[in-house]
Amino acid sequence: MEAIRADKTSNAITRAQFADAITRTVNNRSRAYKNCFARSIRWELDNTIASADNENSQNILSTLNLDQAELVILAEQDQTPQWTLNDRIRPIFQVTGDTPGKSIVMVHYAGHGDILWLLNSNIRDTETVFV
Repeated sequence: MEAIRADKTSNAITRAQFADAITRTVNNRSRAYKNCFARSIRWELDNTIASADNENSQNILSTLNLDQAELVILAEQDQTPQWTLNDRIRPIFQVTGDTPGKSIVMVHYAGHGDILWLLNSNIRDTETVFV
């Protein structure tokens, strides 16, 4: 797996290193989550082998003994993909904000650009662990 930073330099890490980092992040938090949500997002016609990335993210969830992610495939003809994503993510954060206790939300995005604007705009509480 290779991470490309904004300055176009790369920092390659192995799947094992990534799984270890995620496991440590989850284990540093209470395992008593009231809610666990996972989404894996990719574009319908993507030329970056995103489907393989989706499989890898599902394997990481299995390693953590978490439910498999719901796959969200953004259609080629979708004129407002940001609204589609918002419609699929916002309900998660409504539940986490309205439910006492800790929640964990894992979102895997395989594609161009980023979706942090969407996630950051929906987090309403301090009990939600976002990975």
